[in-house]
Amino acid sequence: MITTGVYSIVRNPVYSAFIFIFTGILLFTANYILLILPFVFWAFLTILMKNTEEKWLKNEFGTEYEIYLKEVNRVIPWPRKK
Repeated sequence: MITTGVYSIVRNPVYSAFIFIFTGILLFTANYILLILPFVFWAFLTILMKNTEEKWLKNEFGTEYEIYLKEVNRVIPWPRKK
């Protein structure tokens, strides 16, 4: 389990990049109605990851992963909580 580098501020950096890139593209196209899509994508990812990936990783890594869950955000990069 990697918890250093970019993974110390966000658990899923690829999904974060998608959200930021797509939000930027939507802002440049000036289609403000579509700006709801990043929030829909975020909600979908949250539900999907909680029910699949995070459940599997809890079984695989146990307490160590549960501590990591409490300290690091899922998709939005933020300094680590201590």
